[in-house]
Amino acid sequence: MTCWPISLDSFWTTDSTGKQQIMEDTSGLIHWITDLSQWSRAYLYWLGLAITGIFLTWMASPLVSLFSKRLRGVHSIIRIPLLSAVNLTLFGAILHFVPAWISGLLGLFNNMTLSPVVLILILLLGAAADRRR
Repeated sequence: MTCWPISLDSFWTTDSTGKQQIMEDTSGLIHWITDLSQWSRAYLYWLGLAITGIFLTWMASPLVSLFSKRLRGVHSIIRIPLLSAVNLTLFGAILHFVPAWISGLLGLFNNMTLSPVVLILILLLGAAADRRR
């Protein structure tokens, strides 16, 4: 039993001698992409949460520094709880609302485009977050 949602058997064909060969047409690839998209459709919320997490690792530091600069003139007894409340409210709202919004947008893609779009989106956001770091 495999933990993968799809099998790579759709890429292989058996000829008359019993020897396995890779398929030359793209029907196996299309079938594989469709299977992966159907599997990922069950986990759209978790994909949205992962994309939100990547975005937060990319943009959390500038957001925190923006509020820290605004509150720099306030006394530290007031500044620390105020900055904590702002961070809790801001990042709590982001983690509560944005994954549902992203999963709703990802749900609009059909089975041929969902998995390539998710893969490209995660790779681009990860590369941008790594470059910014």
